[in-house]
Amino acid sequence: MIKPNITILTDNLKGHGGEETVLQLFHNHLSTAYQFELIVPLFEGDINWFSLFNDGQTKIYYNRNRSKLAKYLFVAKKLLRTNADILLCMTPQLTYLASYIKRIFKKKFKVVSWQHFSIFRPTDKSSLDDKKKWYSSADYYLAISSGIKKELISLGIEADKIFTIYNPIIPTDKIIARSDSEQHHFLCVARIQFEQQKNLKELFDACRNLTGNWVLDIYGNDDTDGNVELKKCQDYLNEIGLSDHVIWHGWVKDIWAEDIQPNCLVMTSNFEGFPMSLCEAASHGIPLISADCPTGPADIVNEQNGFLYPMHDIKQLIFLMQRFIDNSAVFDPKDVQKSIDKFYVTNYIQTVKNAVTKIIGVNNEE
Repeated sequence: MIKPNITILTDNLKGHGGEETVLQLFHNHLSTAYQFELIVPLFEGDINWFSLFNDGQTKIYYNRNRSKLAKYLFVAKKLLRTNADILLCMTPQLTYLASYIKRIFKKKFKVVSWQHFSIFRPTDKSSLDDKKKWYSSADYYLAISSGIKKELISLGIEADKIFTIYNPIIPTDKIIARSDSEQHHFLCVARIQFEQQKNLKELFDACRNLTGNWVLDIYGNDDTDGNVELKKCQDYLNEIGLSDHVIWHGWVKDIWAEDIQPNCLVMTSNFEGFPMSLCEAASHGIPLISADCPTGPADIVNEQNGFLYPMHDIKQLIFLMQRFIDNSAVFDPKDVQKSIDKFYVTNYIQTVKNAVTKIIGVNNEE
């Protein structure tokens, strides 16, 4: 049987981060079922990253020119030539462009929106009318969280056009146990942003009120020129007297292979799509504390694996972190691992296949 063709029209990429991880897993675990093509409007990373798409058949096209016009012309040229059955679009503006090209040039592909962040995130200043126009242009939708599905429905999208697939997580037998030492470790895995999306300031403000022997381990990089965000964080920690409690590890390729023994992972984001760090931590038996931000954490965090706290409720965040220091929050690592069964890759693959089958109307059983 001829494999259906799936073309993925990405956001701008750097070769590391949550979206890149999902793309790699999506491709590598579904490449036996589908023929893939990857169109990257702007790639600013090391091109060796593309070697991770290792089936030898996937066509990869990328642009290095930062000009907005150059990016859109690059995308348009590739879409006119594609023979895709499904076009997965990772940004609303490109979804709209793809739908326009499909209509004008009578292309046959189904345009599928695959949004990876909350639609109503505060950093998106687009008007409600623009959002409705961009999103309604798609034929179907893959939602990576139940929260994003709700946001799409609020824009007037029909529920039966939306397939909630979440994101794929690789199961592991490795349990990362907490340290036996008297020092309690909190783990933060995030792009370094003082406020903005990752909102590290909230985490620091909670930490300044903790009592006992604790340390905060931060893994992540600062994408800004001159490491402006990292400097903001470090200056603030100096100001509130917490510099000695925070260890900056920078970006590492595989955090879970590092010598870490955290009591829990803490996430204080203002918004997400489907935070992979929460699932990856849980897959290693690490408990979670997360802001109940739009969107994703509410799908992941449950009574088996940790705690959600209301956004910006620092008193509640302090209370929950202090429980780990006081050893009054106890979770069985195996239960934590099992708590995210529905996201593990075997279940994910079948969920995606079911969605693709319905979208393009073909039977693709292997």
